[in-house]
Amino acid sequence: VRIPQSGVFSYPLIGEVEAAGKTSVDLERDMRDRLAKDYLQDPHVTVVVEEYAPRKVYILGGIEKPDRYTLLPTEKITLLQLISAAGGITDRAHKHRVQIVRRTGKATREVIRLSLQDVEGALERGNAEADIELQPDDLVVIPAGARVVYVLGAVKSPGWFDIPSDTRMTV
Repeated sequence: VRIPQSGVFSYPLIGEVEAAGKTSVDLERDMRDRLAKDYLQDPHVTVVVEEYAPRKVYILGGIEKPDRYTLLPTEKITLLQLISAAGGITDRAHKHRVQIVRRTGKATREVIRLSLQDVEGALERGNAEADIELQPDDLVVIPAGARVVYVLGAVKSPGWFDIPSDTRMTV
């Protein structure tokens, strides 16, 4: 059975089965108990994971290569590792205003605010836990000190231009 994104699938006799957040052993036990309760004597259930769903983290803002990064099923990545994979921060990045947007439920999210300067300082003091381990679907936002303006159409030099955040501009 392919498990849909909701984490719930339908199985003969027992109906809906909640797989999200369970190990294969927990899922086997749950299905075996439900089948034994009303339908079968001494059922044998085996759950084998054939393929894990891809896990992704995202980073944008004052970073050299903003993008979506795919992780292997057993791979873990921290905030600083993701920043490194994304080419590092730009010289206009606001290191003290980093945000991690994290899903906390099916329809809820939380925002974790931190300073990269504080994280780096804690690492220097030997606190490895300061480099937060990211979770699947985390979005890391590192605000940039510049705004980008796109000029398109019948102009001499179309393209994008950095405008410092303290600069006022009109068309």
